[in-house]
Amino acid sequence: MAITVLRYNNNGTSAGAPALSGSAGSLITVLDFCLVTTLGWTKTAGTNNGIYRAPTGNRRYLAVWDGTTTYATMRGFENATVNTNMSTTVPTYSTTRTLAFPTSAQHAAALPIAKSDVADTSERPWTFVSNGTSFYFCCAPLAAGAATDWVMMFFGDYESYKAGDVWNTAITSHNDVGDTTNNSPVALVNTIDNLSLGLFSARSYTQIGGSVAMGRSSDPVRSKASPFMGYTGGVYPSPIEGGLLLGGVFVHELAGIRGRMPGLWNPLHPAAMGHGDTFSGSGELAGRTFEVFSGVANQVRFVLETSDTWGTF
Repeated sequence: MAITVLRYNNNGTSAGAPALSGSAGSLITVLDFCLVTTLGWTKTAGTNNGIYRAPTGNRRYLAVWDGTTTYATMRGFENATVNTNMSTTVPTYSTTRTLAFPTSAQHAAALPIAKSDVADTSERPWTFVSNGTSFYFCCAPLAAGAATDWVMMFFGDYESYKAGDVWNTAITSHNDVGDTTNNSPVALVNTIDNLSLGLFSARSYTQIGGSVAMGRSSDPVRSKASPFMGYTGGVYPSPIEGGLLLGGVFVHELAGIRGRMPGLWNPLHPAAMGHGDTFSGSGELAGRTFEVFSGVANQVRFVLETSDTWGTF
């Protein structure tokens, strides 16, 4: 499936791309450009909010409320419609909360998406990467963080190891509003018994029930049990392979590994390479291209695959 990369003041700016800022509705404007105008997702609109749905895949709903300034909030839904309860103080997103992921019981305030550290129209850089049925949205909310403090959210279908899985749709972002420099989406766990903050799937591998909390893991041996992507690990370049080593990023329930995050890679070295660096793979990763993102005050790295090779393993 073709990969779409859109950006604003980060390795260039895509034609027509709008700015992100600490003002109400700015994220909705960016998502409209990325999801609706460019990729053909449908949108049901309210005031400073939107409910988005992909044209193919599992087609679960993403509800985004953007009525405040420095951050927006979101939930996934099995079914969703905009209604009058999407207030500026308590966004409810849907007439049926039991179909949400996360549910209000799992995460009462919904998952925040940082936009800016100041409530004004100062522009913040962003990058959007998508295969059409899922996407990553990355931005630098801090005024001085364009090369050091990027955060990331994900919504859409992930690669499932279960045959016939139609509920393998995930949502992940910061666990709370104050998490914008800790960045839950790049945090890792190292045992199957642990789950991750701010990561949920629409349903379990059983295909019944509702929202389920998930865990995110990678390669604990070569990364030295790193708590974040690209935070600890072996020396760079690898003395054996002679280059940068990447680990896949997997999602699990307590019963076992459910699948992997599409197009997301964990650098198995401490803070290897700089933000915005691009490179091509070799060996098993030959034919793939990648882009590096820096986060948590330049202490971590996460890598997104930018070639049309997601899911080809």
